[in-house]
Amino acid sequence: ESLGLKPDAPVVGISAALRKEKAHEVFLRAAKKVLEKRSDARFLIIGGGVRMQELETMASGLGIKESCIFTGFVKNIEDALSVLDIGILTSEREGLPLTLLEYMASSKPIIATDVGGVGEVVKDGENGFLVPSGDHNALAGRIDTLLEDPALASTLGANGRALLSEKFSEDVMMNRIEALYD
Repeated sequence: ESLGLKPDAPVVGISAALRKEKAHEVFLRAAKKVLEKRSDARFLIIGGGVRMQELETMASGLGIKESCIFTGFVKNIEDALSVLDIGILTSEREGLPLTLLEYMASSKPIIATDVGGVGEVVKDGENGFLVPSGDHNALAGRIDTLLEDPALASTLGANGRALLSEKFSEDVMMNRIEALYD
């Protein structure tokens, strides 16, 4: 309610600082394509940063400003992620992004660019989809797939939650660190 979202509106979100390497423009271009088919979809841009005005201007220029919500910095990320149907990452380069683990903890299906360590977290077709960096058409296609198939989206989200527990839980990570020292 505080974001002005309708309860039945599909919400696609990206949680990342508004910096150049996060490539939010790819997200916005994909949003425009998705909105051609799903005018009810909403796009949540979670995070603050130096590109806020630039990206808001871009959304206006693309004619999608009314479908985009720029939250700025969010203190309680769990609350923001709770409204998402799909979590997106469009970075040009990454190590192992915390955002992906947060999406998984929230049981959200993920669509992310296949860069850096992202493939260690997102298993294509298992807990989400990988798309080429900079390819807004591929991103839009995968968003459409998940919006058209909520059962698939739910399965991918549940698989992500299970994968998080299996490979990235605190206990697992501590055991790996201890093994490294041993």
